[in-house]
Amino acid sequence: MLGEKVQCVNTDAAFRASRGQTVPGEAPIAWPWPAGESSGSTASSAEDSDQKPNNKPYNYRKKVKLSNKVIKRIRSIQRLYKPSVTIDHNVEIYGRLKTAANPQQGPPVKETVHVESDDASQSEEPKEYEATKALVKSIYRSATGGVFNDALWKRYVNKLSVICGTMKPADICLVLYSFAKVRYKDQQLLKILSPLIVRHISNLSCGGAALILNAMKRLELPNYDIIELATNEICLKMDHANLQDIALTANALAFFSIYHQRFWNMLTKAISLRHHQITPLQGSLLLAALAKMDIRNPLLLRLLKDKLRPAVERSELAQELLTLTYHSLAKLDFAAKSFYNACVEEFGRLLDEHPESIDTQSLVLYLYTAVCVLDLQHQTIEKSLKLLCKRKDVLTNYKAIKLKYVFDYLKYKQPAFVENFDSDLNELKSKVQKYKLRKVSAIRRPGGLSRWSLEVSRMLKAHNVHHARNIWLDYVHADMYIKGLKLVIKCAGPFSYYAMSNKLTVFSQIEVDTLVMKGFNVCLLPYFEWNALGTDKEKVQYLKKLGESYDGWDLQEPAELPRRIDVT
Repeated sequence: MLGEKVQCVNTDAAFRASRGQTVPGEAPIAWPWPAGESSGSTASSAEDSDQKPNNKPYNYRKKVKLSNKVIKRIRSIQRLYKPSVTIDHNVEIYGRLKTAANPQQGPPVKETVHVESDDASQSEEPKEYEATKALVKSIYRSATGGVFNDALWKRYVNKLSVICGTMKPADICLVLYSFAKVRYKDQQLLKILSPLIVRHISNLSCGGAALILNAMKRLELPNYDIIELATNEICLKMDHANLQDIALTANALAFFSIYHQRFWNMLTKAISLRHHQITPLQGSLLLAALAKMDIRNPLLLRLLKDKLRPAVERSELAQELLTLTYHSLAKLDFAAKSFYNACVEEFGRLLDEHPESIDTQSLVLYLYTAVCVLDLQHQTIEKSLKLLCKRKDVLTNYKAIKLKYVFDYLKYKQPAFVENFDSDLNELKSKVQKYKLRKVSAIRRPGGLSRWSLEVSRMLKAHNVHHARNIWLDYVHADMYIKGLKLVIKCAGPFSYYAMSNKLTVFSQIEVDTLVMKGFNVCLLPYFEWNALGTDKEKVQYLKKLGESYDGWDLQEPAELPRRIDVT
């Protein structure tokens, strides 16, 4: 066997030499068995050596190949923790979402917002674009400089109507933002920019779409087609959106009372994943948007509350954001006693140290929340009322309605406190009570009620239940009122309940409680119970059962109507 091995080696060397290859020196032959052993023991030793573990490191695991779906999820998670890149078409916005309430924070920070997609921004600029670019820069400088000249902005609108065909997506966002900054509302401007927004909506980034929505909110332009397109574009690019864009979009949709189900569901997921990136201002805007839409999600409210409470305790929120947060969380009927106490202490500190910095609307919101919603008995209520006495000449319709609720609640729940009012507080109380509400006649129209409320009214009238409908009892609206029974029928529609819930909102409950305090009997008629009734017979039985608890409310059988005779 050994001779065969040596012969094979020599044959191989001769073959290499014949082909012109160099032949290395022959290495000494290594015997396959140690000295002192015979060749017969090689088989057994080879078997033993195979059974011994190999000391060389070798990876026996195969490489796992990830699917495209898993790779996409990993990249989306990595994108959440990646700092947002704001490189764009030289759109500079100064302090768009900066809390400038604290003077120690210094001047607002200059930031650049990405409003155009990368594909659209890489196109070359033609020569005709120079005039458009100069006009857009001039409009933006006038807006940031605070130039409120109607003739100047009207001239800008006329120039835009000429060169609108050469505008890029970033120019559209910048122009609309500039007009919204000075709040110059022009219908011709909307006619010029609306086709351009529809054409270039797919080339906008999330920041650009959010700027358009925020500008439409400031200008109060309820163009629901553009709002729907911009919101859908943000939903498609939600992975690339930062929380600032999401907060602006939520605030704009809440202003127009648009329940875009896809966006609000994606907002829930985005906040649950990225709540650690929320700033106090963004948290306040998101909480206010949820309160405006009556979206009572306990998970979101807890995350936002935990994020805002340290900011409240460190006095990082301005007075308007403090009262807005306090009012919004209480409106959603969320139990957060420690957070409410922190807000009350901070507001009390502002009343003691900087009373001139608190505006009238913040005072009214704080009083309404503390007295009517949370039923607090705190010394800040008296301080707020005394500070409000100095500003009683600037009351508006909205503030007067809220203060009417406040004084009625104080009179009913804290009569001793009301009896000890001084002359200034009594004067404020009498002025609020005598305040004549405006814009009430617009609601007092025959078609002011909903269709199902009118159906209830017709059924009551057909069964000889005399009542008045769509009336005001002082400052509280009543759908139907039976004077003999002093009974108020409130038709609670979808807006009287929280979204996707059968829980009555705090505001609706306050209206019911106020009517009870004034001595009225209140009958609440939920819309979901009425919609579940199929036939007129079932509805009549429901009304009879509803009126059993009130004496004198008897539904009589309707008299036969005369038959109509057709004359041919």
